[in-house]
Amino acid sequence: MGGDYAPANVVAGACQALQEAHGRFRVAFFGPEDTLRAALRDQGSQPGGCTPSEGLYSIVHAPEVIDMHDPATAALKTKRRSSISVGLHHQKDGMADAFVSAGNTGAVLSAATLILGRLRGIGRPTIGALDPTAK
Repeated sequence: MGGDYAPANVVAGACQALQEAHGRFRVAFFGPEDTLRAALRDQGSQPGGCTPSEGLYSIVHAPEVIDMHDPATAALKTKRRSSISVGLHHQKDGMADAFVSAGNTGAVLSAATLILGRLRGIGRPTIGALDPTAK
């Protein structure tokens, strides 16, 4: 639900990834269901968009949104039904293999540490990056 022009850009990117993956994975979108359905409907009308009949995505209702201006740890305590919290609990419970977010980075890192815990021998979470970079 976060990032620039969310959720439209996130939905568009996920739909493009699904098209290119040819069924190798499924995507679960976490957020307010009506907002996600509208974004998916808009994307479905675009060339290469997601269509529900493909069965490659699902929507998990998470009514609360942590925005970019929310203090990370405080937001996690007050917005327990946010897309970040619900999504990471799905991963912890084995219902998802990975969690990706374009939202509040501090909230994602804090939530991942609190919900998923740390790997043995690793002191703090990190942010994934592509290597090598364009530079």
